[in-house]
Amino acid sequence: MAARSPLPWDRTAPQRKRTLAPVRILTLILLAGLWLGTMERAAAITIIVTPTTPNGWVTFETDQTGTVASTAGSVTFVDGPGTPPNGTGSLNFQTGPGEGDFSVQAYTNTFLGTRLDDISQLSYTTFATTFNGQQLPYLLLGVDTGDILNPTDYLIFEPAYQAFPGPQALNTWQTWDVASGQFWNGLADFNPGFGNTGSLAQYLSLYPDATINLLGGVRLITGFASAGDNFNTNVGDLSFTTSGGNTTFLFATAVPELDPSSFALPFGALAATALILLDRRKKTA
Repeated sequence: MAARSPLPWDRTAPQRKRTLAPVRILTLILLAGLWLGTMERAAAITIIVTPTTPNGWVTFETDQTGTVASTAGSVTFVDGPGTPPNGTGSLNFQTGPGEGDFSVQAYTNTFLGTRLDDISQLSYTTFATTFNGQQLPYLLLGVDTGDILNPTDYLIFEPAYQAFPGPQALNTWQTWDVASGQFWNGLADFNPGFGNTGSLAQYLSLYPDATINLLGGVRLITGFASAGDNFNTNVGDLSFTTSGGNTTFLFATAVPELDPSSFALPFGALAATALILLDRRKKTA
C-alpha cells in the first residue's frame, strides 16, 4: 500500500520547523529600535530657538510701567559669549542708555496650565558683560493660584537671592536651579524687601492648585532697575522638567546641521543584532 501524503491535520505527520523570515526579523528589530528612540525623545526634548524658528518664544521691550514699547533696548540671538554650558549661542538682553528702569524680555506660553507641584526641575544659565551687580536675568512664572479671592499672581526667581552657585559674577556662565531656589511674589506672601523669600514648596502650601497662566507664562527678564543702570546680559538655555518629561530650550543664531555620525551607533547596533539572529537561523534551520 502506497504511503499517503501528510495532511495538514495529521498530527503524526512530520512537522516543519516554523521560523520567522529574515525580512520579518529585520523589520521587527528596526521597529523596536525606532519605538525605543521615540520613547527616549518623548522623555527628553531639546528645542533650538532661533530668530527664524522661535518655537513659541516672543521677545519684546517695555517702558518702566511694563507697557510694551519701542525703546533703545534689544533682545537678540548671538553666538557665545565664550562657551555656553549647553549649545553654542544665547539670547542677549540689552537696555538702552538711561533706560535701566525699562525692561527687555523673552516669553513663552509652552507650559500653560502646568501645575507648579508637577515641576521637578527648572533651571537656566546666565552670563553678564555689564550689570548693576544685583540683577542678572531673572525668571518670572505667571500663576493662576486657584484662590477665589486672589486668582492671579506671579513668582519671581532672582539670582541675587540664591545661596547657590554663589555670588553673581561678570563674564562667567552660571547655572541657576530655579525649582530648588527662593522666590518672591506679587501678592507679597514673600517679600525680599523685608528679608523674606520662599521656596516653591512654601508657595504651594499657600496655593496647592497653582498653575502657570497665559498672562505671565514663563519669562526671562532684564531691567526694571534704576534708570542709570546699564545691562548687557545673556541667557543660554532653559530646562523644564515635569511628569511629562524634560524640555530644554537652547537659544542660538541658527539650527545646527545634524551630524550623520550621531545615528551610526543605534542603527549599527540594530543591524549587528539582525545579522546575528539571521546567522543563528541558518545554523538551526
